[in-house]
Amino acid sequence: MAASRRTIVAGLCCVMSVGASSGMRAARHFATPEAKAQGLRWRARRRGMSFGSMMLATQTAGPLASVIQQECDIVVPGIEMKWGETEKRRGKPDYARADQIVDFAHRSGIEVRGHAGFWYRNIPGWSRPLLQEPGADALIVARVGDIVRHFRGKVAEWDVVNEAVQPGDGLPWAMRRAPFGKAIDPGWIADCFHAARDADPKTLLAYNDYGLENAVPDDESRRRATLGLLEELKRRNAPVQVMGLQTHIGVGQRFDADVYRRFLADVAAMGMKLRITEFDINDRRAPTDPAARDQAVADRALQLLEVAFAEPAMLGMMTWGLSDADSQFQGQPAMAREDGQPQRPLPFDSQLRRKPLWEAIARAYDGAPKR
Repeated sequence: MAASRRTIVAGLCCVMSVGASSGMRAARHFATPEAKAQGLRWRARRRGMSFGSMMLATQTAGPLASVIQQECDIVVPGIEMKWGETEKRRGKPDYARADQIVDFAHRSGIEVRGHAGFWYRNIPGWSRPLLQEPGADALIVARVGDIVRHFRGKVAEWDVVNEAVQPGDGLPWAMRRAPFGKAIDPGWIADCFHAARDADPKTLLAYNDYGLENAVPDDESRRRATLGLLEELKRRNAPVQVMGLQTHIGVGQRFDADVYRRFLADVAAMGMKLRITEFDINDRRAPTDPAARDQAVADRALQLLEVAFAEPAMLGMMTWGLSDADSQFQGQPAMAREDGQPQRPLPFDSQLRRKPLWEAIARAYDGAPKR
């Protein structure tokens, strides 16, 4: 997900020293027996925040559904609302699987994030040639209006547009070349936000992106690009209310707390809220031993979350799944560990047992100022 302002300062040493001490505290952290028994949603609510997870329509029944009900007060469909899944035939949208998740959430007293109005990587086959032609932006704007209108009053917050910047493409405003194949004015993004607001006047509207966390040149470029886009959208009076921070991070990455803190404050200074939307931690650089690996993941999480949750504009966080068994990293050769062990990037293991990462998230909420 997107990017923004970070002054590439600190270096590797900053990551490991802060992480080690934080993680040790997380590992020892248990409050009262009552607090330990409660889910993360309880921890979050005590601070005026929320905790949630991605889920799939196939997960609305069974053991994982019960864990979601215990831990989450907000969920987001993984694929079921994306354009390529909902409108495989032009003019014949099918929201049945997305409706299934929304219905489960409402029965469970859980809110829903919509994801996503438009994402360039998941579009219907029939739309691809049309998006290379004049008027392509109008097709996207219409799609955003259609799906937000279908879920009017049922979705608390929408990722209206997902991953629109790509500094490496060299286009004005650091716009991503896909799916248009050419430079295009960011006015289409503003139009998507206006369409979403017309379709549902009460839902919160978010721009969502990745690559905003680390103290490396690529992330610094993405931070600058993201802030520039948000400023341009605000100039065009687009009703952008939330910056979604995907936060797909990894063990051993360069992190500078001051750089990240300034970026969050820059977004908040525009009058916007923030939410961590797709949190998971790649553990390819962590030890083979599961206990040591879980602790490294917990350390990395607490290092970032303590900074994020200190920002008053932060609404809370969502993980991209709850159980390691369902992680997006499983079965992806590009994400495979050299030792062949499965990744352990999420708060629960494959048997749905809480891990040190769960404890680190709980501690971060416990230490956050009340909203």
